[in-house]
Parts: sequence; C-alpha cells; structure tokens
Amino acid sequence: MLLDWLKEPQGLKILDAGCGEGIYTLFLAQREASLTGIDLSYKYVAIARELTKSLSVKADYLVCDLAHVPLPEGYFDWVICNSVLEHVDKDVSALQEMRRVLKPQGTLFLTVDCGDRLLIVNFLDRLPRWCKKVLLKKDISSASRMEDGLRIHLAKGYGVLRRYRGEELAGRLESLGFKVLEEKYYLTRLGGMLFELLHCIRGIDISTGFGRLLFNLLSLSVAPLLIISGDISSSPGPGLELVAAKV
Repeated sequence: MLLDWLKEPQGLKILDAGCGEGIYTLFLAQREASLTGIDLSYKYVAIARELTKSLSVKADYLVCDLAHVPLPEGYFDWVICNSVLEHVDKDVSALQEMRRVLKPQGTLFLTVDCGDRLLIVNFLDRLPRWCKKVLLKKDISSASRMEDGLRIHLAKGYGVLRRYRGEELAGRLESLGFKVLEEKYYLTRLGGMLFELLHCIRGIDISTGFGRLLFNLLSLSVAPLLIISGDISSSPGPGLELVAAKV
C-alpha cells in the first residue's frame, strides 16, 4: 500500500515514526531515501542500528516519544507511522508532531488498528458459554461481550490503547491541518478473520514461540488468497490506512 504512493523514494527525506527494529526504514533506505527512524524503545533502536550497519545502508535513529519529537519543523517530505498510533498514550499530540515536522504539502502515511467492524468475533459471541470457556482465552470468554473481551486482550498483551474508526480518524486529521487523500481498509474478510481467530483461541500466543510461528505460516499461506480475491478493499476490516497531506 505504501509503494502505491511512494514509488520513487530516492532522495526524499522520510521519518519512520515508531520505527521498531527498522524494517520499513531499511526497505526505503535501500532505495536511497534519506531516512530517520524514531522509537521509544532503546532495544529496538539498537537492533535497527545493527541491521543498518550490516546492510551497509544509511539511516539515522533517535530514541524519543512521538508526542515530543526533537527534530526541526518542516523538514520531512514524508512521515510513515505504521501500526504505532494505537499504542501511543497522547495520540493527538503525536499527530500534531508529525504534521509539524512535515514540509508544506508533505505526506503522512498512517496505518492503525480499526474498530469499524469485527468479522468472526460476533460469530464467536453466539457460541454457548461452556464452548467459549473451552475454546477461547479467559479474558475474552469471561467478558460480557466478545468485542470487549478482544479489546481487553489486545490492551493487556499488546499495549493497544484504542482502535480507530475510519470516519472519526479522518475527521481528526482534517481538524489538525491535514487533507485526507485516501482512506482504505485492509485485512478484510480472510485476513481479518485469521487475525481475530488467532487472538481469541485458547493456548495460542502469536507474539512468541509456536504461536508466532503458526501465525506467520498461516499468514503466508493466506496471503496469495488475499491477493487473488482483492482482499484489500473498501470493506471494513481490522486494519485502516490513511494518506494525508499537510495543508
């Protein structure tokens, strides 16, 4: 989705806001963009620096809070913030900082966890209570509604503070001085059901060990089907992408 907008990154000044271990930063740095990655984690930034060195590419890294970015105003052509904003305590301040460091007409590429629609959770909610206790994680099965249980689980295990609704987030960007160029859902249908199911099923932790391996293998297996079926579409799913220009 990013490359639909950023086909020729050479020479562009790009900020990777919440860069983690630098996967996206390195991908664009290899294409001769001028990259800066920022993250709150010293551990992730250290890994990103090592990877950058081993790949013999150029990128700068900085440990900081997205709500307080010590970088000059109007410096970057692009800001990329991929699956990070839902983890940030002061999300509005973070968006304001992203706008501040962008050049006039600079572009923000933003992806977030979306709460517009749940695909398989509503089906699981109709299961008998005993069945939920056997099949589903305790914090999900014990909630009065499956949607609330999934929200609590994501908050406890993955630090997801909120999930965004498309219209609401687009309106917020507009109020902060952006013009929204695109709003697109992803992980719809098959991808969304896989995402929700693996988060809900008892005995699977997709963040570590066997659960992580299973998640990656299933994701790779399903990916061709998502592409063939055009699964990146306007149908609401767990992922939301917005592209906006600074005005």
